[in-house]
Amino acid sequence: MKKIFALILIFAPLILASSQYIFKPNGVTLSSTNREAIVFLSINNSNLSGNYKFLYKIDAPGMEGCINISDAFSGSNSKLLFQNGFAEIMISYNPLCQKCGRFPIYFAMPLIGYSDTIQPIGKIGVNIECHSDVLLISTSKMKKTQEFYDTLKEYMNVQKEEKRSVKFLELDSEKVKRNFGIDWSVNYDDWRDVKKELDKIRASVRPEYVIILGGVNIVPMPFEEKSLKGEEAKADEFGIKTGKYPPSDEFYVTEGEIPIILSKKYGAVIARMPTKATDYSDNEVVKQMKNAMYRHKYKFIKKKLVVTDKCDSAGCWLEKNAREIAQHIPNAEFVTADPYCYYKFRDFTSRTNCDTSKTYAKKLGSSDLVFFEAHSIIYGKDIAIAAFGERGEKYAVLAKSILADINLKKTLVGAGTCFAGMIDSSIEGVPRRSMALILLSDGAAVTIANTRKGKSFIKFLKGSVDILTFTNIMEGMNNKPIGRLLFDAKAKPTTKKDRLVRIMLAKKESIYQATELQLYGDPTIQFEMS
Repeated sequence: MKKIFALILIFAPLILASSQYIFKPNGVTLSSTNREAIVFLSINNSNLSGNYKFLYKIDAPGMEGCINISDAFSGSNSKLLFQNGFAEIMISYNPLCQKCGRFPIYFAMPLIGYSDTIQPIGKIGVNIECHSDVLLISTSKMKKTQEFYDTLKEYMNVQKEEKRSVKFLELDSEKVKRNFGIDWSVNYDDWRDVKKELDKIRASVRPEYVIILGGVNIVPMPFEEKSLKGEEAKADEFGIKTGKYPPSDEFYVTEGEIPIILSKKYGAVIARMPTKATDYSDNEVVKQMKNAMYRHKYKFIKKKLVVTDKCDSAGCWLEKNAREIAQHIPNAEFVTADPYCYYKFRDFTSRTNCDTSKTYAKKLGSSDLVFFEAHSIIYGKDIAIAAFGERGEKYAVLAKSILADINLKKTLVGAGTCFAGMIDSSIEGVPRRSMALILLSDGAAVTIANTRKGKSFIKFLKGSVDILTFTNIMEGMNNKPIGRLLFDAKAKPTTKKDRLVRIMLAKKESIYQATELQLYGDPTIQFEMS
């Protein structure tokens, strides 16, 4: 820091004496979508031509690797090419830079005719925009390879083509803490501490989308095990404590204690590209970014499949929900699951002798959109989407063993299904395979599912939550990105009274219903339904 000030003090009296040098413009703004700027340097000596050395210094700590200064023609970062008294300086920005704000760059060059005498020639103000449309966050707990950074740059370029700026921040990095004034004592295992930091960052960056990179071991998912009355949560019939609300990333984007989706604000969409809770590598995140880039370029949803139970012990109400949702999906194929008994539920490793099993696998693997309105069952280490046959027999509609034979080809998957969006390592201490992680690893570009036991069966204001949420998503598919559609569908009131009721009930069922569905994958993809 002392060296920087010394440089300024030395430059200050000489800059005034060097008015023969003029920069136009005297300031530039850079971002992940506007990465380069040309600054014209003129000297009132029109006969000056040739290569001249130049020096520069950025007056800010931690800017290494953020800004590159070079001659616009040769690319050299040490020589300027003057032609008839004019030179052009290229200022370029590394989109992976984790700093933002306004910084001066001071320039100097040898005094013309005296190669051993350095002369300051002026300064340029550089503004790196803090605002970004998409904010990607992670921590140093995820071990990042060069492939991660290469894929991230490619992902930023895809977003740039759609005119979205992207900023990547590693929450626990020194640059981020200094730049955004973060307390150095943040505990990154405590979601409340992470939220306080994210609130500060969001106030500066003002993103429309926040995407968490990594699992709950990298960035924890908000969850409280207390009941609404502050008591220890009681276990449900599955032996699972749900607590005051289900695990939900929605509580990273709140207005006070109320999720933004229940407030009047047009707030940030929250999503996650998750990894296993025991995985510290970047492999799955890289894969998910690549799947997302594929879907940004090939957005069309042509083949659609709706899968449901035929009946269950409580009746056939799930099939009714599924049929209503299917009516909002043009040309969707509708199947009740029990004819497609690909695996018997009691043994995920053994196939049954169903003639239609291969047909079902083919349907799953060739669909651009798959929606499940079915149950989920906890079985050993598996969370599986299950079907109930007419005689009460159980079949796995979707389980790890089924997906082993299928490539979902960057599909959009929706599931009005308990636990299908769970990404924790265990429930009640028993390790479980996460259906959401299996889907994403198998190629799904986006998965929308419940993190815990779905409460879609509760009739809330006007129809079931699944029907309201998913039909609103399907109806707006061609108009907005999928994350914004989910946000709007959760918040969409039918009347002003409904809005009031939602806010009044914010600490009861409505807050649960509005937060239980999670989007995994890329929320900025705008699918096009054909």
